[in-house]
Amino acid sequence: MPVTLSQFAQSLTVETAFTVLAVAKSLQAQGKDVVELEIGDSPFDSTLSAKSTGVSAIQENQSHYCPSPGIPAFREAAARFVQNEF
Repeated sequence: MPVTLSQFAQSLTVETAFTVLAVAKSLQAQGKDVVELEIGDSPFDSTLSAKSTGVSAIQENQSHYCPSPGIPAFREAAARFVQNEF
């Protein structure tokens, strides 16, 4: 029996992150040095600081998604860092 999809379901497209991943893979195939961070899976091991901070966050029940724009204090710190570095 054929499946009929709603107009909304038919209008869905690929998640942008997967498009970026495809570009990264293409660049790697061309011999480019690419560090993939587009889907949140770093190729590097977590640092001890990141691990201990993650454990602390879980113990403090800070285990839910943050607002989509990010955590305001982190955004401000990141903006200051970029302004100072670049």
